[in-house]
Amino acid sequence: MVAIHIKSFVLIIFVSISLKTSLAQSYSKTGSSFQIQLEEYDVEKKIEILTQKASELRSQDINEAILYYKFALELAENHNLLKSALFVAYDLADIFKLNNSYHYALKYYIKHGEIADALNNNRGVGVSHYYRGEMYHRQNNLEKAEYHYLKACDYFKNNYIDIRCCYNSLGLLYYNSDLNKALKYYNKANQLEVKHNLPSTKKTYLNNTACIYIQKGDLKLAKVVLDSALSISQDDKGSLSYLFDSYGEYYQKKKLFPQAEKSYLESINLHQKLSNIEEVHKVSLRLSTLYEDMNHYKQALYFYKQHKAIQDSINKTNNHNLFQKQEFEQNLRQLETSKNNEFINQKRRDLFYRILSISIFIVLLFILTIFLFKKKMEVKRIQLSKENKSLKESLLLEKIENKNKELTSKAILLSERNDLIKNVSEKLNLCKPKLKRSNVEIIQEVINDLNSNVNEKQWEDFQQNFNSLHPTFYKNLLHDFQTLSPKELKLCSFLKLNMTSKEIAQINHMTTNSVEVSRSRLRKKLDLSNSNMSLFVFLSKY
Repeated sequence: MVAIHIKSFVLIIFVSISLKTSLAQSYSKTGSSFQIQLEEYDVEKKIEILTQKASELRSQDINEAILYYKFALELAENHNLLKSALFVAYDLADIFKLNNSYHYALKYYIKHGEIADALNNNRGVGVSHYYRGEMYHRQNNLEKAEYHYLKACDYFKNNYIDIRCCYNSLGLLYYNSDLNKALKYYNKANQLEVKHNLPSTKKTYLNNTACIYIQKGDLKLAKVVLDSALSISQDDKGSLSYLFDSYGEYYQKKKLFPQAEKSYLESINLHQKLSNIEEVHKVSLRLSTLYEDMNHYKQALYFYKQHKAIQDSINKTNNHNLFQKQEFEQNLRQLETSKNNEFINQKRRDLFYRILSISIFIVLLFILTIFLFKKKMEVKRIQLSKENKSLKESLLLEKIENKNKELTSKAILLSERNDLIKNVSEKLNLCKPKLKRSNVEIIQEVINDLNSNVNEKQWEDFQQNFNSLHPTFYKNLLHDFQTLSPKELKLCSFLKLNMTSKEIAQINHMTTNSVEVSRSRLRKKLDLSNSNMSLFVFLSKY
């Protein structure tokens, strides 16, 4: 019974905890707009489908795409699928970078680096540092940008193309603030290219270093570098467009205005063909300044207006982009706030149901403890009652056994006393003829006294004492064995007292063999002929 009740309480506790879990889960948000039914797929397939969907949405609904990416990243991290998480974190960072949300881009580039580090992917960590450097560069934080570009170099190790890219980025980082540093990093990139025979970027390198020499005023060296760049850029309109711009700056510094004019016009013409509007914007301003130096104010005004028109267009685009960025980040913040609130509410619900389940568990545990305590006390009480009953029965049996022994001893003693008196009386009677008459009378008186002490009701007394000890013995025995004779009942009473055949023979003035014969007959009547059970054990039941 105790085991059954314990199982019942355990079942109640289990049900209460299960109920809490199901209630908590039923309140969790699963119907957000970005979620799709993927139950039939494994986790890796779900992540693949989510990232594919996010890629499709990048050009349609950037916020929705981000949510798909975030859901995929959460799945990958929760299931420790680090390789999948690495790619998703990179995609998330990239989408924020393209939308000029550098703060969020940094957040996911950092996560990308942490995951790559967990995978012992040094190049992945290097990529993370490189793009973190780029994000800080765009925010004009030169110190942090340089730190991360250099850290990227450490992780790229023998990947010289990536290291060269870092050095070029470092050169560009300091181009407007520290020309010596910029030149140092450009030179490092070029040395790496030459040493390891990397795919050539020499045209870009030469143009960049020439521009630095022009800015530093080293026009002689700048001309040498520009001519060297021109000699390898004849068929590359992209390189020539920038190179003619640099020539224009060189000639303007040298006051060679006609050559400067020709170079600037060549540069603008090429940039326009290549749709490099921002570069047209920059060269137009320089050309306007040149015409002003040449006192050609009409041309100066024309190119200034061109510069201003492009500037207005750029400003308009930038303002639009800024507005879109602000709107994008505001929507993102609202979405994150909504999700955070949802998360907090879910946490509160989880906490409530956790407390509720713990409370239910404690109450049930308390009830179970009381129940078990009561059951334990009940079992102990029953055990004590049984022990007490057993003790009483033991004492009673001991008492009965003692009474049986006493009754047996008394019967034996009485039989022996009667036998002794009869024996003495018989001997005195034999002596009477040999005695004088006066003595015979005395002897007769003695014999009479002795005979008066013989208990002729010995059996009746024994039976009375036996019945007082075992009042239902004869009744129960006769109920089961109705054919037993008085003589056999008498033998049963002696056997009930565990008397030996010798003791029974002594009391009944029989031989031991006669008693054994009587016992054998009794066994047959009691159906014990084919049993090893003793008569004493059998009769003890009655």
